Amino acid sequence: MSESIEVEAVVVPVIPHSFFGTVMVNGKPAPAGCVVTARVAGQAAGVCAGNPRISEALGWYAKAGMMEEKLYVQGNIVEGAPITFFVDGAPAQCMAAGGAWASSFPFASGGVTGLTLQAGAPTYQWKWVRMA
Repeated sequence: MSESIEVEAVVVPVIPHSFFGTVMVNGKPAPAGCVVTARVAGQAAGVCAGNPRISEALGWYAKAGMMEEKLYVQGNIVEGAPITFFVDGAPAQCMAAGGAWASSFPFASGGVTGLTLQAGAPTYQWKWVRMA
C-alpha cells in the first residue's frame, strides 16, 4: 500500500526596497502631483501600493519619516537588479547621498534608500565675472 502526499509550493514574497527623497525636473524642484515610477528590466517594478508614487510636496517624491509613504519596488526581483526611475514618464538619473549621478540603482530586498532623482537637463545660470 503506497501513500502519496501532496505538497503545495509556497512562494515567500520578496521584501520591498523602499525609496524616499527629492525630485527635480530641469534642475528645479518638481511640482507636487508629478508621477515617479520605478522599473526593473523595463517593467513596472511590482504591482503594489506606492509604485508609481504621486508626489505630494514641492520637490519631494517621498519623505524619510518612518510613518511616511515611500516609493516601493517589489516583486520577483533578483538582488542587485538595476532599478530605473521615471518622472512623469521621462527617464531620471538617481544619486544616493555622497554618490554620483547614475542611470539606475541596485535592488536590495528590505533596503530603505534616500535618492535624489533628476529628470531633464539641469539648468545653469551663467554669471559673468570681471577678471582684473
